[in-house]
Amino acid sequence: MNCQSSPGLTVDDFFKLSFGLTPIELDPTEFVTNEFTKELFASLVEPSLKEQNPTGIFRNLFPYLVDIIGRTIPIARLVNYVQEFNDNNEFDDIYQIFQRFAEFCTGRDFLIAFLDKVPTYSFSKILNAFVAANIPIPIYLSNDIHSQKGLKVLNELRDIIVARKYHLFISVNQEATDYLETPFTKQIYKICSNNREDCSGICNPNSIDISFHAASENHSRPPLAISEIYYDKPSSSILSDTVKILTKLAFYIVVHVSNKDFDGNELNDQFISTINDISNECYGGHKRKILILFWGIKPQSFSKHKETIEKLLHEKFTNDEHWIELVVNNKKNALFERIKKDSFHKLKDTENPWLDWNFISLSKSLDDNTEDFLSENDFALSMTELGQFARRADIFYASYCENEIETLEDKKHLQTPEDSQNYKAEGDINRDIWDFQKKQKNIGENRPIPVLTYFANVIKTNDIKYMREFARQADVYFKDHLLYLTQKVDEIKNNTVESDQSNIQRKKIKQQIEDLDITIHDFWKEFVILSKLIRSDGSSALKKLNDIDNK
Repeated sequence: MNCQSSPGLTVDDFFKLSFGLTPIELDPTEFVTNEFTKELFASLVEPSLKEQNPTGIFRNLFPYLVDIIGRTIPIARLVNYVQEFNDNNEFDDIYQIFQRFAEFCTGRDFLIAFLDKVPTYSFSKILNAFVAANIPIPIYLSNDIHSQKGLKVLNELRDIIVARKYHLFISVNQEATDYLETPFTKQIYKICSNNREDCSGICNPNSIDISFHAASENHSRPPLAISEIYYDKPSSSILSDTVKILTKLAFYIVVHVSNKDFDGNELNDQFISTINDISNECYGGHKRKILILFWGIKPQSFSKHKETIEKLLHEKFTNDEHWIELVVNNKKNALFERIKKDSFHKLKDTENPWLDWNFISLSKSLDDNTEDFLSENDFALSMTELGQFARRADIFYASYCENEIETLEDKKHLQTPEDSQNYKAEGDINRDIWDFQKKQKNIGENRPIPVLTYFANVIKTNDIKYMREFARQADVYFKDHLLYLTQKVDEIKNNTVESDQSNIQRKKIKQQIEDLDITIHDFWKEFVILSKLIRSDGSSALKKLNDIDNK
């Protein structure tokens, strides 16, 4: 397959012809019953091809593509069917479209077009299937309207990233990478990157792909994220801003250089622009490794070019480790083995940064291009304003009091001290119930809790889109919190000798985990209880605190 883009098929034409321009509805309760074979493929695409102005040729394939990706089958099956269909048909006007697909497009291109049509409610499931299938997730960040395709994917990556402390390895490719027949990361991390395609397709320029890999079974390697970045000339401003974010969180960055990046002995403006896109600082003050690899440069020219690069690195990246090497064909394997060992050693360093999305404001970095796809994590900010957060009652105090009252009511049924160690006389129980009821009534006099105010503002928009976003942000935040507590339990288990003290610590944290398993339903429950707490002026605590009427 020819892997070069061409005026014979523009990016606009590709998206229009492949899956069309209109949204695709997907019923998550329906499943395909037929296997995705080449015969089925042909029967589903031929009707579209025979239309006068074909568009969305692959739309009928959509549920089958969802199915094979969900079963962790690589998209290469679709590419193979395109190639076979192209080889088996004469090229009249109808089938020339497939000739262009076969000539200029890769599986990665089709994935970009496919992801653009995945409904929001199915996106997280699809991306997790990519991770399970070891498929790099492509992010297309062109300088036009199609950049929204990539921004949509970036937004949905948050749920994957917060699940583990992924350490990021980045390979940066310039516009011309004909010296790299195989992606660099595929040559270094062969097993992790075995599903990266060798060919460069029509959507490669101004794009990123990133794959996520859980820790090895024996934990000799921590969680790893691997990214290839592909520049174009001119580069996309959205791509540049995204690179600034990602490189700030990377532990290892490889930049590829060739003769095309020099004007004489001086670096050209395009390469200097690429270097400037790399953040000059690492998140948390960590020390990264920045490796510059020279390709196709004669040894006699290497020394002078190396001096030029060294000067640039020392001026810009003062806190990082630098390494510059010349790739020589007959020594390439040995060099790559050294790089692999060095990156593995660096990866095991506990002082490495990791992808931590909660501390990044993508909306500020990407300015107005985000259109709600990458809004700032308002939920996390509202939780920060809360100050202390160690238990559910710090947010849902009305619910806490209600639960305590219900528990006390149950104790009235314990007739004698022999019935339970928790026995209380009815008079004492009634006094405790009265105390909690009084605390509930006084809630309206307290300062509103920021995260509940945020929830109230979301309700007032009366927009399901914002409500879903609130639910997603809450889910991400609390899952991250629970993951942190789970890791603390594991640390106590692995790093301390079992004792009464360590068992008490673990039991206490496990109780915290149970207490902090919070979803949007807990917010609704709190508001229902607040709506029933009537103050002396006849208004509810919900109205007083959050200006929401009882409806």
